[in-house]
Amino acid sequence: MIKVLVLQQIGNPDGCTWYRLLQHTKMANKLKLADCQYLDLNLEEEQLKQVIQASDVLLVRLSEMLPQVIDWLGEFGIKKPIVLDVDDAIEDINPLAEHYRRLGTEQVKMKDGSFLWQDNHNGFNHFANRERLDVFKECLHKVDAIVTTTLEMKRWLDEYNHPVAIIPNSINFELFPTVKDPTKKETRLVWSGGASHFTDLQEIKGALDSVMYDYPNLHLYFLGMSFGYIEKGLPKDRLHTAGWVQAEAHGYRLACTDADISICPLIDSKFNHMKSSIKYYEMSALGVPTLARNIPPYSDDIVDGENGLLYSNVAEFERKLRRLIHDPLLRLRLGGSAFDYVSKNRRLEDITRDWVEFLEACSELHKA
Repeated sequence: MIKVLVLQQIGNPDGCTWYRLLQHTKMANKLKLADCQYLDLNLEEEQLKQVIQASDVLLVRLSEMLPQVIDWLGEFGIKKPIVLDVDDAIEDINPLAEHYRRLGTEQVKMKDGSFLWQDNHNGFNHFANRERLDVFKECLHKVDAIVTTTLEMKRWLDEYNHPVAIIPNSINFELFPTVKDPTKKETRLVWSGGASHFTDLQEIKGALDSVMYDYPNLHLYFLGMSFGYIEKGLPKDRLHTAGWVQAEAHGYRLACTDADISICPLIDSKFNHMKSSIKYYEMSALGVPTLARNIPPYSDDIVDGENGLLYSNVAEFERKLRRLIHDPLLRLRLGGSAFDYVSKNRRLEDITRDWVEFLEACSELHKA
């Protein structure tokens, strides 16, 4: 059984760490496919060496930890394969994303002349970030292999290293139960996401306003990040907002919305092309149909009219959203097909087996 040492401490994991590390290590241990452990960074140097030496493969995410890991191995004289997990591009970062603070390479001004990001304010310095980005890119060359989420990400990472394996995000169906609200009489529309999605929602705000006005039985749920501008003008009695919960509880919270329709809007940008379809997978695991932008990543998973709906512009978004509101049988058919697709192609147990097989191959190749 392969011994996997994850070089990252896990406190309160974000969604990316949950989907990319914790889910796989837990499932691999449960199925006895691998022995996955997390490094205790408080160990003395000699203990640290022993723990690393006892492993077969080292797994790390793209973070400040990575350069330190590479330096450690050089100093310790330990030769172990390092597999790097990357699930977001480190270039063309949306200034509204929190990690712009550490990876943004330009100061950013708002239309009113005030700074969104200014050097030496709130931990931001674009000169230091450029240096950090260069270090990260150098590390991409130095690791032994990379795992990532999508074909678009693989194409970008192929410029830095080989092999690059696509291990898509996946769903633990035990965490996405069926929960029905017996008091429900309205149609429920759900969006979930973080700060980087402001411009995505901004693009469709007019359509949302119009649809919410025309359908007094439609309730809108925003889960995760809350945006005052997007919520402005929406009927308060039919608008429901909630912040993030623990990553492991996210599926249950989604299930408790008893949603009818999910929307995944994106503007057409390089940064968005590098995302994964995890929001589609989550809602599909609950049998909820999704309306998403007709660009990667969603266009790689959704066949329009078969297991979801795709839109190419705001007018098409509004037209197809109205169609979903009007037609419960369409929602049922698309949601069922989406569930079947994710159950067949994105089930955690199956993806974890692929994940372990790739790590085993990296270990064997390193020994050869």
